[in-house]
Amino acid sequence: KFINATEGWIEVNKIRIWNSTKFVTPRNFTNTTYFIPNAPGEYTIRAFATNGSATITTNVTYIRVYIKPVAPS
Repeated sequence: KFINATEGWIEVNKIRIWNSTKFVTPRNFTNTTYFIPNAPGEYTIRAFATNGSATITTNVTYIRVYIKPVAPS
């Protein structure tokens, strides 16, 4: 889906967690990034790519984070 992208970014719950620099020439948009949730809740991770005239987005994954109770010692 991200062929000939000139810029791309990744968002978690509409907050940008990674943004590419402007690519010198259009190319495939590939990147590895890490997201460590710091609170329980529901998180939607989406990837975006644009070539200046059109923006394509795709849902990467959806995760739900829980807190594991710890028995008092």
